[in-house]
Order: sequence, then C-alpha cells, then structure tokens
Amino acid sequence: MKTVAVKLQTTKVLGPNNEVIEASLDDMIKSIRLATEKRDFVEGGTNFTRTIRPTVKGMLQSACIATIELLQKGKDNGGIDTDKYNLLTSNTRSFKTKNGIINKILKELAAERLLEEQKKPVEPEKPLSAEEEAKLISEPKPHDENTHSVDVATTDGSTFTFDKVNYKLTLHFTDKTMAPKVIDLTPKGSWRETALNWLVSAYNYVRDKTVSAGKAIGRFFSRLNPFKIKDDTPIPDDYDENGNPIFADKPPIAKGEEKPEVKADEAKVEEPTPKETNAEDTGTADQTKPDDKSVVATA
Repeated sequence: MKTVAVKLQTTKVLGPNNEVIEASLDDMIKSIRLATEKRDFVEGGTNFTRTIRPTVKGMLQSACIATIELLQKGKDNGGIDTDKYNLLTSNTRSFKTKNGIINKILKELAAERLLEEQKKPVEPEKPLSAEEEAKLISEPKPHDENTHSVDVATTDGSTFTFDKVNYKLTLHFTDKTMAPKVIDLTPKGSWRETALNWLVSAYNYVRDKTVSAGKAIGRFFSRLNPFKIKDDTPIPDDYDENGNPIFADKPPIAKGEEKPEVKADEAKVEEPTPKETNAEDTGTADQTKPDDKSVVATA
C-alpha cells in the first residue's frame, strides 16, 4: 500500500505575537471533531485510508505538539497546566464514538515521536524529552482516573511511574536485578510544582554523570528523597559501594587506594621497652636463696 505523507495542520487562532495559545489547541480539536463526524470516517474505507486518516493524523500531531508547548509554559504564562484532551497519553475521550480510532492514531504518533527522539544525540544532563516532561508536569484531573498516574521514559529507555494523586514514584530498574521500588514524594504545593521541583533536583544531580540517564535518576531517588531534606543540607554528588555519601570537596579514599604518606618529622617514634634480664637467658643461676629462719634449741 502506498504511504501517504502526514502534513501538519495549523490553526488561524493564535496569540497576539502569533504564538500558540490554549484557544489554538481548542480550535485544532474542533477541526478534528468535525472530521470524525463525516460519513467516510470509518476504518477500512478507501477514502478514509487515503485521505481522511492522514489528514486527521496531521491534525492530531499538531495538537500534540501544541499541548507539549502549552504544558511547558503553564497556565500562569499563557499555557495550560493539564493535558486537557488526554492526547499525550493516547487516552482521549473527546471524540465520542470515534475515540478508539483517534487513540490508535495517537499511539502511532507517540511511537513515531519517540523514534525521532532516539535518533538525537544523547544529552546526559537532560534525561527527559520535552514530551516526557510535559506528561510528568501535567496536573491530574480529579474525576479522571486515567490522569492520576503516568509512565515517564528517559532518553535511554528507563521507565518511572508517577502517582500524581498519592505522590508516589515507582522506580523500574532496567537490569531486572531489583524489584520495583516505591518512594514517597513530599508535596511542594500542586502536583505541577512538585514535579517541577523534582526535575530541577534530578537534573542538578544527573548533570555531568557518565552513567545512563535511567541509572542516574534511579540512583538519585533510591538513595535520596530531595523533598525531605532541609534547604541547607548539601546533596551528595554520589555514593560509594557501601551507600556512604560522597561530596565533591571531600572525596573518600577508594577501596585499595593507598593512604596518605605520613611525613617523617610528623611520625611518632616510640622508644622500645627495656627487656628484663632472665637468668635462664644469661646462663647464670641465681645463688641467692630465701632466708631460712634459724631454730634455736633450748634446753
């Protein structure tokens, strides 16, 4: 079957500086709804396969990209705080009887975007893509359980599950040698604020690390919960094999490493204790006998 190229569909609804705003996203979704209501929007049809599906796929891709950008901005900066149409999780309920078809296309798009991300050079100091960050910081909807948790993948394929309602993080270790580990996150205001705090703390930790992104983040959370330490408490740069914290200014002596040499003038010299002379050692017998008490006989 001939592959039809997907073209991004734009909107005429833009902000004062021609930027994407929430109304832009709403207009995109409106256009997609109109397309799904057409008689030919039925899987298997020739017109659907050749024309309608590629067009709607382009619309959905535009809506996903707009959602990512708006989530990164946040409500206070002209964006949004939640994935209002559940596009990034491929779990939308905004298209009535056509939700199944739309979610299938959304999953295709998510896989394609992930593939494009994997082609980019790995940046250890930025273990999450813009899309994964957006999924993470998106606020949960009180009456939509599908938004209460989300799986977030690092650039090297490690996965973390965030429970946005109960503030829990599950670490999934990629080497399969350890069972998943659940960690409690102390709230820092809203979920978005908590997640943004997590990103700042985690990124500061994994910066300049030579290990994989997933391992760095896993080590970060398995060793230390940044939300439960005081502001003036220094964060360790790493941990040794025994779990002891390592600080850059005071690195511990590695196992097998020689201890610092003590200077001769600083060394304490101890005088040897005089050895007592033993008669057996000198070969001379002690001629002195204990005093015998003399007994004087009296008549």
